[in-house]
Amino acid sequence: MKLSPATVIAGMLLVGLTACVPTTPTPAPTTSSGTTPTPTATSSASPSDPEEVEVTAAVVVMTASALSVFGTDGSTLASVNYEMDGAAAVAQIAGALDEEPVVTPVPGDVDSPCPPATSYEFGGLELRSPGSLGSVGAFEAIVTGTTTTAGVGIETIAAQQIGASRATFEAAVGEVMPLYEPPHPQVGIDVLNPEAGVYDRIGVYANFTGGTLDFLAAPHLLGFIGSCA
Repeated sequence: MKLSPATVIAGMLLVGLTACVPTTPTPAPTTSSGTTPTPTATSSASPSDPEEVEVTAAVVVMTASALSVFGTDGSTLASVNYEMDGAAAVAQIAGALDEEPVVTPVPGDVDSPCPPATSYEFGGLELRSPGSLGSVGAFEAIVTGTTTTAGVGIETIAAQQIGASRATFEAAVGEVMPLYEPPHPQVGIDVLNPEAGVYDRIGVYANFTGGTLDFLAAPHLLGFIGSCA
């Protein structure tokens, strides 16, 4: 279709007018006076505390001066000296080990050097109150095995245990006091009063059968000869 000049001019005027019409801007969002926008929540949780690890008995160490139980974190769970009441010492050791001992009466004569006593046995560890002949404490610690009933290791100085050879034991503990020789060699270690006379020295008594450590007891007069058996 052929457009007349008048139609073309009218169309151009319409386009021009349309292009000149101003557009209304879109208003930006505003907040009401005095109102603080709520901030977006961000994660601010503090790191969770590490889970507490339960501390249990790791090893029992018997020396001439004390019987101690150390925990899996290296802490001292119990440490008793041989001058304290035997029953009280047993209670502390039992609590630290979380074990109950086997309690056995030991017969004896009240008016003799071997009075009645009570044995408290935790597997390879025994506490006897009062101690046997030659013991100088209110109670005596005796070791005959490598672990307690629940499997807690038992050691003396230098981490030596029942079953060690005499050569290994003596090399580890340092100075020893020879006591008796075969058939059952016995030595004293961890002497508390080395300046005392031979028969008055106190320490840990160690017995070897067939060249192997099989018995430890403390605190003992190392030069003492005798037995209640």
